[in-house]
Amino acid sequence: MLAAEVNAVSAGESGLAASPGGRFALTLGFAAKHTELRLLLDLPPAEPRLRELESDAAARSVGYETVGWVGLAPAELLDAFAELHTLMAVEVPSGELSREPLVYDAERVRGMQQRLLDQGYGLVTTLLLDPKGRPAGYTSMFVMGAANREVLQDETFVLRAHRGRALGTRAKLANLRLLAEHFPHAEHVHTWTAEVNDAMRAVNDRLGFRPVETMHELELEVLLEPPATD
Repeated sequence: MLAAEVNAVSAGESGLAASPGGRFALTLGFAAKHTELRLLLDLPPAEPRLRELESDAAARSVGYETVGWVGLAPAELLDAFAELHTLMAVEVPSGELSREPLVYDAERVRGMQQRLLDQGYGLVTTLLLDPKGRPAGYTSMFVMGAANREVLQDETFVLRAHRGRALGTRAKLANLRLLAEHFPHAEHVHTWTAEVNDAMRAVNDRLGFRPVETMHELELEVLLEPPATD
């Protein structure tokens, strides 16, 4: 199976076919399997709006706490952090894509984070803790390059049992505060959200993200003939 991504201005098959890369992929036989909106947040967000959202999220999630860090995850949180990554991989909307979700352990998570640091990314992460101090979700961002101006919003995930309490919003707000503290020159946050993920689209809308294009994920099934034998 070959996989490809095409960014286009519009969603749907018509938007894909209208882009040069999309036309090329469709001509080769690739099929669209999943779409995500690419959204952009200009930094810094308006402070009054941030405070209003923080107040609302805190009122809806009384008893929960946030723990944030820059760089590698603390060793004592790695196992729980890895479990959250595995559940995120299973539950994230992925359309008709055929790939299997990854299973994470502490070693895989630490290795993944270290590779990103070695490549020059800055890592900004916030973990949500429930009233009993157990991990309930997380969000993370990758700061790109030496200039530290462009930021990639990576995963945001809340365990199913804790949803409906504005925890996704609360985690992202805390992470934006952490980003501003450690990377004050950041200018934009880029994120990708599945079109069917209404809950996360609502969170991003409240934070001020705006749509700029659609990412189409495509797949092409390749049948390899077995080698000839004598």
